[in-house]
Amino acid sequence: MPSVTCANLIDPAMRIAGISALPGTGPGTDAYAEAIKALNRMMGSLSLTGGYIFTTSITDYSWPANDASRTFGPTGDEVISQAPLYIAAADWIMYGSNPEVQYSLRIVRTAPEWLTLAIPGLQTTYPGLLYTDGAQPNTTIKLWPVPTQASTLRMNVWTHLKSDFSATSDVAYFPFGYEEAIVLNFALRLNSMYPNALRRSIMQPNTPNLAGQALRRIRSINSVSPKLISDADFINSGRDDAGLDARIAFLSGGLVS
Repeated sequence: MPSVTCANLIDPAMRIAGISALPGTGPGTDAYAEAIKALNRMMGSLSLTGGYIFTTSITDYSWPANDASRTFGPTGDEVISQAPLYIAAADWIMYGSNPEVQYSLRIVRTAPEWLTLAIPGLQTTYPGLLYTDGAQPNTTIKLWPVPTQASTLRMNVWTHLKSDFSATSDVAYFPFGYEEAIVLNFALRLNSMYPNALRRSIMQPNTPNLAGQALRRIRSINSVSPKLISDADFINSGRDDAGLDARIAFLSGGLVS
């Protein structure tokens, strides 16, 4: 996976934006400081869209018996560098199973839905629901029913794009193709930060199109397309349990199980 410094992202973006007019020239100290903050904001924003992140991680965490909730983050019960940005899936590992058996947890995405639980303190051997409050820097993750048996929580979470650059020498690692997308889109961001009167050259008119193409290439390899199926496959199938595995039917445009 190629490495790139913060300056390697800022310098060409400045040139493309028409702010640095001559080859080999770069911004001054103040301009660098402002650009680093803008770059961090853009990278953080891209991390909110699953199609632009370059990977997810699957990690196991020990969960003690009778704990209804735990915090995850730099100073949480589970100390990790960054709290989970988005939990794509979660499994509970059955204690003592051999071979290992993992049970899929349903993720509750909203607080109102979590608050509909009639008996929040209900206890049982294995949980069935997971909820996270999304707080920063430490996120609270709750399980229901509360597990009475210590075991392992396995989570699949989005990996943040680096958004904590503090110096031009800081290094980030991206797959092939990401550097171009970041530089081109950051050039658009920089172009909007400075008035035309301060520019010695003008951004080329095809830059927005190139920036969009670069992002679409990344999105195309990170996005999962829904399966298109025929309604006829399910006529008289005897199934009436449409649920989480529902798919798109191309004839009706609706969801079928």
